[in-house]
Amino acid sequence: MKRTFTVLALFFMISAVSFACRCQMDEAKLFYFVEAKYVFRAEVKSASDCGDNNKYTYELDVEDVYKGDLEGDELTVYTDCITSCAFKLEEDKTYIFFTDLINNNIGFCEYKIEKKEAEYKSTQAFLNKIKNTRLDFLTIQDSKKNKLGELQIREGKLDGLVKIYYPNKTVRLRGMFIKGVPSGGFEITLLRRKKKDFWQGDYENGERVGMWIHITSNIDESGKKDYEHVFYEEGEIVERHLMDQESQIERYAPPKKEVKEVKE
Repeated sequence: MKRTFTVLALFFMISAVSFACRCQMDEAKLFYFVEAKYVFRAEVKSASDCGDNNKYTYELDVEDVYKGDLEGDELTVYTDCITSCAFKLEEDKTYIFFTDLINNNIGFCEYKIEKKEAEYKSTQAFLNKIKNTRLDFLTIQDSKKNKLGELQIREGKLDGLVKIYYPNKTVRLRGMFIKGVPSGGFEITLLRRKKKDFWQGDYENGERVGMWIHITSNIDESGKKDYEHVFYEEGEIVERHLMDQESQIERYAPPKKEVKEVKE
């Protein structure tokens, strides 16, 4: 699944920054591998001060690529340096990045793991396992033997049925990939702090298309659910409709006729 990041106007970015910085990141690195366009390991050779473009600029020495096509062994990337979401990569440190590299930016809600972190070796191990697999159906587990995912691999790429799990065994993602590209029907469940989002729809050439069903439910005793139909064209939302009774009446009710007042 391709992760979609909406670029908002600066005013809205700043006014909502305290909320936007609360990215719900977890340890599901296998999920981020499936979601990201690029996954690679690199050392930060240089890191600039905050520039006129309101960015830190980095020169990376790319050591290994696990997903996506990067040109050459050197890469220039940027991170934000003016909002409260800003972070700075450390010079001479090695990271594994899971990113879409939109305009060569590393987003604050995109996953990265530094070499000194405890999970770095296990992350590198499963990435190497995927990269070096010619043809197999892999089961990926964490250090506690919890199943993280089941995926068909051909020539180091997702190719066939893919299932990703939460630690509680809930299916997080289920769908088909063809040569690394999501294709056909998908189901995605996102567990948040107080809500659960369920998405169901189709991918075509790696982009969401047509109508997707989106169900949001409260994770509490109320169990309240909201339904909507979300319409995509080439991965972008072009229309969405809530499916509750009030919204349906408003959408489909015939327009009221104007009653002309007759004067006697």
